[in-house]
Amino acid sequence: MQSILSLLQEDIQLVLQDALDLQRELGQADDYRDLSYWHLPSIEPHWQNRGFHEWVSLIELLRDAWLKINTDDTERAAQIAVRWFQLPYPTFKRLALFAASSDDCIKPSLWVDWMLSDDSWWLWSPDMMREVCVLLRLQGIQLKGKAKSKLETAIIAGPPRDMYEDALESKRWKELVASATWLRLAKLKESGLVLGKTARAQLTKLSTQFPEWKLATNHKDEFSHWMSGTGDPDYDEQRNVYEVPTKRKKLVDWLKSPPSKEQAFYEDTWTQVCRSRFFHCFFALCDLSKENNWPIEQWREALQTWGEEKTILRSWYYAAPLVANMPESVLKELSRSVSWWCNPPILS
Repeated sequence: MQSILSLLQEDIQLVLQDALDLQRELGQADDYRDLSYWHLPSIEPHWQNRGFHEWVSLIELLRDAWLKINTDDTERAAQIAVRWFQLPYPTFKRLALFAASSDDCIKPSLWVDWMLSDDSWWLWSPDMMREVCVLLRLQGIQLKGKAKSKLETAIIAGPPRDMYEDALESKRWKELVASATWLRLAKLKESGLVLGKTARAQLTKLSTQFPEWKLATNHKDEFSHWMSGTGDPDYDEQRNVYEVPTKRKKLVDWLKSPPSKEQAFYEDTWTQVCRSRFFHCFFALCDLSKENNWPIEQWREALQTWGEEKTILRSWYYAAPLVANMPESVLKELSRSVSWWCNPPILS
């Protein structure tokens, strides 16, 4: 398949440029911004590329065609990458930097000049963040002499202010500059490059000022945005599972102010405790009801769980009088759950 793609490289490139030209007509792209970084977060194959938008398949096809060409003819592949950077749209600039991240393809002095062109726009542009960071991490160690000095100086200087909206608050602007500078210096250091004296001092200063900043082991920090859900490689690492108490008094305290489920990746074991500690949970809810405290979400999950075969009869016997005396406003919010609990599927 790749051998066929390599023969179609120029055709794929033309079709991709046509697609970007059309986006320009629709006001969705120009020489400095397009939607490729949002629709295809990484030129390098990565699970963050979700395939929600079909047009980015052209980028992936062009990348794969280039990879085959690079295997067969490194010189031709380098020439293609150079032409890519000369084309309009960040998409082609991203492809060029991706090509430069391959060993012995593009000289460091050239890709440094790419990044620093247009007042260092491509070093700092959010559209380019992933490819810039990958290139610094993989090829930064190759830097030396004038190229190394130029890049370190540009990074220490920070992004140009006119890249960002005028309304950005001064404090937020300073934090943004510090974060962007730290990340690029840290990526250079990660490559194995020995930073120059000034760059090393700046990285140490920022690391001391913001000790919470650490490079992500999964390179998440190289992306301008990140999606994670069930089944993704890092999902279990990000889950925030709260162990709900199993004793009545502690349950009452927890139910009075349970953590917000709007927190990212928040989970708790309330459902499991309702299933295994029926009386503890029921009496804790009874205690709260005497204070006219009816935690809706916890009641909803409790009724859902108590409608299971092992607890349905017991929950009817003990909880029915309490449910029957719920305030009308509470019962209205729990109407679906109460209806389900009164007639669960196990009785069908």
